Amino acid sequence: MIWGRAEMGAKDLALGAVGSPMGGRDLVGLVAKIGDGDGVPGLAVAVGEVAWRLVRLRPELLSLVLFLAALWAVARGRYRWLGFLAAVYTLSYTAFHAFVGLCFILFFFFGWVRRRWEPGLALYPTLGAGLGLVIHPHFP
Repeated sequence: MIWGRAEMGAKDLALGAVGSPMGGRDLVGLVAKIGDGDGVPGLAVAVGEVAWRLVRLRPELLSLVLFLAALWAVARGRYRWLGFLAAVYTLSYTAFHAFVGLCFILFFFFGWVRRRWEPGLALYPTLGAGLGLVIHPHFP
């Protein structure tokens, strides 16, 4: 693929430079198979940062899947699920504060924008992470 040509397609331009070992054309086909090209899993695979992480450590893959599940739970308003996901995240990945931090950022953002503060968005992930720390096998 030659960069800068006028006849380059939008998908080639968007997905050709993702930096994955598969290359842009294979990734276009993969995105088309997963969710017909417009679903969240297809978008997650198509983004260069996520595609690059697919060749890295397995705990990071689980971390990204749990982040997507957390965003789903936030979008649906199921904050108790965030507590469960925070506990699983804490048990499976060392940077549990990233999950709790994401929930707090969303708590402050939604509270500021919507002028409606939902304490479950901050409370349940904090309790879930705390529970995950307490039941972790390497807890002192």
